[in-house]
Amino acid sequence: MKNIKYIFRIFGVIGIIMIASFLNKKIQLSSLSESCLTESFNKEFIPLEKLNLNTEYNFSKIFNCTEWDEVFIVQAPYINRAFIYIQSGVLLPEYDYINSSENNHFVFFINNGHIINKPIIFGGPYFLFSNNFNRSNYLKIEKENANFIYKKYEDSYYGMVTLELIEND
Repeated sequence: MKNIKYIFRIFGVIGIIMIASFLNKKIQLSSLSESCLTESFNKEFIPLEKLNLNTEYNFSKIFNCTEWDEVFIVQAPYINRAFIYIQSGVLLPEYDYINSSENNHFVFFINNGHIINKPIIFGGPYFLFSNNFNRSNYLKIEKENANFIYKKYEDSYYGMVTLELIEND
């Protein structure tokens, strides 16, 4: 009987910690605004057609106007905020993800485990992120590894392009 009490206490403490963490992240999300990261991203990557093929883009050098330590990319419209939060610890801001185009991706910058910008919508009808998205359709990359190359997608007959992660050796 004592073991059952201890188990309930442990689950209670874990539950309280998870709720406190969730509420803390929810409060932080309420203060998101357009940031210099959003402006820099839009200036560099929007519209997608202005990017040059076979050009490398080092996010840590491009986006240096404020502190951030990870970039988080989510594929629309298959976004389940709860699963992403449970798997990654990242709480996405509320947004109408489900009505986004299937070709869109949402880019977020993270600092100290918290998203610091509003959703940046990126992509287009002939664009595909050809990176290692997991089952929940997200990619979380540390700042020092956020190096991409913009190139033609190799397995496409339709002229698709991709922003592919450059693997560090």
